[in-house]
Amino acid sequence: MQAIMNPRPLSPLVLACACLLAGCAVGPNPRDPYEAFNRKVFAFNEGLDKAVLKPVAKGYEKVLPEFARTGVTNFFNNLGVVVTMFNDAVQLKGTKVPVDIARFTTNLTFGIFGLIDVASELRIENRNEDFGQSLGYWGVASGPYVVLPLLGPSTVRDGADWR
Repeated sequence: MQAIMNPRPLSPLVLACACLLAGCAVGPNPRDPYEAFNRKVFAFNEGLDKAVLKPVAKGYEKVLPEFARTGVTNFFNNLGVVVTMFNDAVQLKGTKVPVDIARFTTNLTFGIFGLIDVASELRIENRNEDFGQSLGYWGVASGPYVVLPLLGPSTVRDGADWR
């Protein structure tokens, strides 16, 4: 009975747990300096997704027929070609810029303002170049992992490109 009441055998275990827990309270993890921020933004994004974005997306899908949703997607994809064109120029990919111009203008003129993707039918290349890639081209390091409100996970460098 006296062995059970004696706290000494538990002391090494309590000390080990205290040391482990103290390690958690030291401060930000150098490999993930924005962890506390990222966790809060992730929780915000999850709540927003469940409460607002998912119901809106389901309503959008119910209200608009598939051909209309495809047209909206094509329109915004065609606008994205302008972003690609800019980043091709910044990355000194001069041979790609004319292809981007051809794709954009083809869809704009023959695809009814980009609602129809005529350029793909004509086999005009569709590529994606973003500002994060442009910064990387010029030597900017990616930086730490960060979760952005509404946009989700990224790195500090790629967070500059919110497309």
